[in-house]
Amino acid sequence: MASQTTLRQSSMTLTQTDHTRLSQLAETHSSKSTDIAGELLSELERACIVSDEAIATDVVHMGSTLRLVSDLGEDRAVTLVFLEGRTSQRARFRY
Repeated sequence: MASQTTLRQSSMTLTQTDHTRLSQLAETHSSKSTDIAGELLSELERACIVSDEAIATDVVHMGSTLRLVSDLGEDRAVTLVFLEGRTSQRARFRY
């Protein structure tokens, strides 16, 4: 008998502003990166959307600054940002 694995999707909460901007980003790039844009739009559809003011303080969102410490002890702060006008497909951190 074959074993079946059910993947449980975690819940996701987005601010209204982040949801709007990410939706626009996906729609803008849908003709260039159909698969990626489609995946992003699917994720956005299942998100719980809250007002910008109602987001909990322990939720990471666009504009959040995080402290990351690697297994090697490297310590750095990164801020999650939209990079306006980007042409590169590579994800980057701004620190």
